[in-house]
Amino acid sequence: MSESTDTKASYCDFNPNHARDPDPFLVEGLKARLRAKCEAKSEQVVARLATLPELMVYAHFGEYIPLLKEAREIYSQGYFYSCVAMCGITAERMVKDILRGSVLVRSGPTEATQPNTKAFDQFERVEVSGLARFLFEANIIEKAAWEALDALFQLRNKYAHARGKAAEADALKAINHLHTFVDLTTSVLKHNEIRDGRLVPKEPK
Repeated sequence: MSESTDTKASYCDFNPNHARDPDPFLVEGLKARLRAKCEAKSEQVVARLATLPELMVYAHFGEYIPLLKEAREIYSQGYFYSCVAMCGITAERMVKDILRGSVLVRSGPTEATQPNTKAFDQFERVEVSGLARFLFEANIIEKAAWEALDALFQLRNKYAHARGKAAEADALKAINHLHTFVDLTTSVLKHNEIRDGRLVPKEPK
């Protein structure tokens, strides 16, 4: 009676073992493979970088800039599924940061103050599309910014639940929606322009 074998496809990654191995030849071999991998995709990375818009944004809105930089980096490196999610995360942080900078609470007939950090932290528990809708209805962001957010959040939700089917195309859509929102909110160039090598206010139309 012959012995049966059950063969199933599997995925293995032993690079962590090589990275931990005390043998310097294994570690150097891993480094060489990583360098070769980066070199092989460098042209694609440069091509994707060329599709991104230039960036000049205000930092005082909050802590969104590291997230924005990471979303752009993930896109340029070709991690498209992650890019869609990261674009949504960045936009969510921006919405909450813009809200923090825009809300005043009236504590008396004439006095209006900003809530403290602990009060604003309660908004972290609120579903972000509702906060975005509030910013739109309160005329803090314009309609085009709200539409970009809405489209981005729909994409993000699909990928957050592992339902994405066209990651590269959707990553490009996500990064474009995110930058539309940036251009209409935190971009230095929303009200300024570079003229003769200097950053100056835009002339009224």
